[in-house]
Amino acid sequence: MASTFHGFAILSTTFRLWYRWHTSRLWWEDGWAMVALLGDITCLVCVLLERPLPDSSIPRYFTISNWMLSFAFPTVLWAARISILTSMVRVSHPGPVLKRIAYCIGVAFGIMWLSFCAQRLEGCLRNACLMERPLAISQTTLDTIGDVLLTGLPIRFLRDVKLNRKRRILITSAFSASLIINIVTVLEAVFMFQPMTSGTIIISHVKTALSLVVCNLLVLVPLVYRIVHRRDLEDSEHEETHVEFTTVDLNYTGCSQELSKGTTLSVQSTTHKFDVERGT
Repeated sequence: MASTFHGFAILSTTFRLWYRWHTSRLWWEDGWAMVALLGDITCLVCVLLERPLPDSSIPRYFTISNWMLSFAFPTVLWAARISILTSMVRVSHPGPVLKRIAYCIGVAFGIMWLSFCAQRLEGCLRNACLMERPLAISQTTLDTIGDVLLTGLPIRFLRDVKLNRKRRILITSAFSASLIINIVTVLEAVFMFQPMTSGTIIISHVKTALSLVVCNLLVLVPLVYRIVHRRDLEDSEHEETHVEFTTVDLNYTGCSQELSKGTTLSVQSTTHKFDVERGT
């Protein structure tokens, strides 16, 4: 299950980066998405390494993967959040004050990312990367702050942006998808304060992969929107440019005689019948 989510997240991010490169639109948000992609690839490798060593009672998962995951998880989560934040700045073109606020939030995200990694390093050196209660509280608190900010900020940042109603709803929904990650974070916290099980690890993998997918929504959703509406426009233009051709047989019996008398000829294009009216 975890490998499926990671695989989808990796594919969507790879397509997103290819599309941005192909259209010459690579920006800072894509750089952070690439950092998150590398972290998610590490998570997928750890899932594949979840096999015990031969003649050993210590699973490889707890000797190698735990160290890798301890830093890959926060790397994906916080790099994806910073990517979403920079996407918000790109789309909204905020004024100097809002742009400064966005930069401050980005710096705060980086500080929270580094501080959590430092806590994880201390935990790994002391007790083999096991998630202790203080660390679980710290992770849940930091994740909640980050996701709430990313859910509420688009409403303020996009308020002065000139967009039609459908496109505004589309972009706001893409940003507000961070709320999904917050819901998964709450679910993870419930399991985190219980004895460690495989379900806790799976939820962590799912949350990480979903954060990367949400990071790509602001690029992929408008792309799909443009493709669908372009097809609708092409279909509409095709219907409007439909032309009917009518063949008029001037040798029709009696037609030439009536025309010579100054009569007006009306032609019905569907039945090819001619009605002759005498002028007054």
